[in-house]
Amino acid sequence: MSNDYVWRYMSLAKYIDLVSSKSIFVPKASLFNDSSEGKWIAHAFLWGEKNHWNKLKEHADKLRGLLDKVGDDQESLLIEGALFYELLSPENKKSVLGEVLLGLVNVYPHKRYEYLKHFLRSWLKNYANHNVNVHKWVEEVTVERECTYISCWNRADYMSLAMWNVYGGSEESVAIRIRTDKLEELLQANTEWLDDREMDAQIVEVEYVEGLKNPSKELRSRLIKKLGIGKDTRVGAFTVKPSIYEYEKEVRIIVYPKKDLKERLVDSNPELNGLSLDLCSGGSRIIDFLDAVYIHPLLDDSSMIYKVLKSVNQQYDLADLPIITDKIEALGSTVHF
Repeated sequence: MSNDYVWRYMSLAKYIDLVSSKSIFVPKASLFNDSSEGKWIAHAFLWGEKNHWNKLKEHADKLRGLLDKVGDDQESLLIEGALFYELLSPENKKSVLGEVLLGLVNVYPHKRYEYLKHFLRSWLKNYANHNVNVHKWVEEVTVERECTYISCWNRADYMSLAMWNVYGGSEESVAIRIRTDKLEELLQANTEWLDDREMDAQIVEVEYVEGLKNPSKELRSRLIKKLGIGKDTRVGAFTVKPSIYEYEKEVRIIVYPKKDLKERLVDSNPELNGLSLDLCSGGSRIIDFLDAVYIHPLLDDSSMIYKVLKSVNQQYDLADLPIITDKIEALGSTVHF
């Protein structure tokens, strides 16, 4: 990850909490407003499975129709199977149904009926089991959202008015700016604390993807591969969002409980809404972490928020932290003769 800037936009109250607690609060994913957070890869997999088994159910219905018509007359099955194949659409001739019908000629004559019944039973069983798999995935994703903690940052060289409006909430809000390597340093400084709680953490960039709701086969394959990009599948699961959010340009700290690959995931801290990463671990100071703090671009240093922010910084030994004002105005007070 390159050493550029990332930003966090927050209310004044959250800023005061940060400097007073000397920590970054990392909320659990289930508290995010986006109810689809962390679900898109599971959705892609299950979408593909649904289409696959729905198609097989159609094949099963066609095959059952053939068996109901012919019964267990082995010779008729060969003749009617060949005629049935010829009536299939070009697409279905290339499908598994077409392959099964063509396979009749290679089956022992006395085994043709059982051969077709075998595929019919298998397809219907897998179709019936699909909803069981859906329920299992939904359960797992729900637990993952409850015990995965995420801190979101906006990668940008400059501040964004859109981000102010969405995440600041009002003009009485602030933004902090740091370099991305400070996030890595933060995790390194908290390694022992995380280990003691059997947790791990990673910094990742979010990928914004078009077509997530009805993903193509190629997109499904690409998304499922993302489960392997981190030290745990949950890392990849929380790095995918719809393209409509692309303006966020997110860099994320993702914290999650450690577990063995085959071990069932459980939320060991159901009462925990989030956790806090210490900004002063190892003797560091907050000012070593923060690059600057900005006020809303429609305000200047005569505003109440500027005065309050200056007072807060002095109270928490941050008098040297730059407070940046960059008011958006044309022909303002800076233009005079």
